[in-house]
Amino acid sequence: MRFPLNYETLLEVDITPKAATRTYVRLAEGIATVETSMNEVNDQQSFYADEGYATTRKTGGQLILTVSGSRVTGDAAQDFIAGLFGAFGDDAISNVRLTSSDGEIKSGPATFTSIVAGGGDAGSLGAFSCEIHVNGKPSITPRSGAPALSVAIAAGSVAGATKATATAAQGNSLAYKLAAQSAGTIYAKQYLPGFIAYTSGDDIMASAGQYLQVYELDANKRVVKFAEEALEAADIKA
Repeated sequence: MRFPLNYETLLEVDITPKAATRTYVRLAEGIATVETSMNEVNDQQSFYADEGYATTRKTGGQLILTVSGSRVTGDAAQDFIAGLFGAFGDDAISNVRLTSSDGEIKSGPATFTSIVAGGGDAGSLGAFSCEIHVNGKPSITPRSGAPALSVAIAAGSVAGATKATATAAQGNSLAYKLAAQSAGTIYAKQYLPGFIAYTSGDDIMASAGQYLQVYELDANKRVVKFAEEALEAADIKA
């Protein structure tokens, strides 16, 4: 059991909504709070059979993200949202993507409202806030197991060391963990704390019986691919 922290949720904004392809960038710099609500629509009725009591049925809703923090100029996501101040109709709509710490993704077109991009007390940081109203039913991509990373495990160059040889795609990086037990299922786009950045072929001090877990991570430190091996004596330089 693990209690995920709020910053492990990845919020991305499409900064090229009118282009042929999407350009998602993370909305995180200067952001202190992201609140999620469903803005529910409830139908409450009283029936004779209920003898004065009411019955409520939830008939609809809209996913709304309320974002607040401090203005950071030069941040692509903040600058894009600030540029929507005063925009109306379709010009105030872009696309958003919300990825949970376990890899589930909610996405869809959204209207950006209540934009504040500066202002406040003289000695304080400029304010930044907005509401992101997802239009219609969001697309939900359930979490799925991460694809296998091709890794070669071999003895390292010094006593007590092993090494892993793998190649990450452009823009991605490698990382590893050593554990006493298997990691079980690792999901694509999952956020995992506690990994160690790794360069392919470098020595890793380890011992037989440990599990070497090797990750390919994207620019947001989310799992792209994963491999795991229970180390044997032959994998470690004597």
